[in-house]
Amino acid sequence: MTKTDLPTVSTKLYELLEPLDPPLRKRAIKAALTMLGDDDGDVEPTKKAEQKSDDSDNSDLPAKARSWMKTHKVSQDQLDLMFHVENGVADVIAADAPGKNGKEKTINCYILAGVAALLQSGEPKFDDKAGRAVAEKLGCYSSGNHATYMKDRGNVLSGSKDGGWSLTGPGLKAGADLVKTAATTE
Repeated sequence: MTKTDLPTVSTKLYELLEPLDPPLRKRAIKAALTMLGDDDGDVEPTKKAEQKSDDSDNSDLPAKARSWMKTHKVSQDQLDLMFHVENGVADVIAADAPGKNGKEKTINCYILAGVAALLQSGEPKFDDKAGRAVAEKLGCYSSGNHATYMKDRGNVLSGSKDGGWSLTGPGLKAGADLVKTAATTE
């Protein structure tokens, strides 16, 4: 058996395929693979192409945001229903604040602000102004109750109005759950 000269074989294949239109090239390659008994030869490139397109959908996101998506099984499609990310800025685009009452809705707005910060900078840290802006945007900001709601926020947020907020581990999970829940109600 002789050693195959891959560059020479590739050059000959190129010369044969170059004049053909792309769809015809693919058919010719598939036919040749079938004749060689490798009829599933295009399965592997398809898998790689799908993986590459999935990665390219969120490749502009910081590594920690991509890791959060993978850990909590949040898809790009699910994320796109809650956030618009462009030029390094993540904007909450949800139609409504998720939650059963004003308190839940307000805290969930702050969680969404933390996820938006994660998508922008890779860190789920944000100032009170950003959280309040999301609550106002989604129509659940209540000046009379806001401070009370934020005192009883549970373990999803750490920080303060003056020092800024950060999503905790449970807060990151809650953010993923909010994104996934919103996707199932759409």
